[in-house]
Amino acid sequence: MVAYVYFGNLSVTEFGKRTRLTLSEEDVAWLKAHHSDRTIHRNDQFHIFDLPSIQIHCGFVIIEELVKRLQKYDWSQSPQVMVKEVFD
Repeated sequence: MVAYVYFGNLSVTEFGKRTRLTLSEEDVAWLKAHHSDRTIHRNDQFHIFDLPSIQIHCGFVIIEELVKRLQKYDWSQSPQVMVKEVFD
């Protein structure tokens, strides 16, 4: 017997809906250009998991830009929490 575990693969659009953030068109375009549907991604991409809360995993090349784009929004109405952790 084989068991599969699905951790979710959120699109940028679904991410906006789930976080209740009104992302700017510029940020949506940037996020879509750097989003990867694959969990194994290039260092300049990120992947959005849904397990059960949203987690974004990204390469070191884009972490600062990704955080800069997301932390400027008001997260007070979001059921999610903005946290940045960097592991060496």
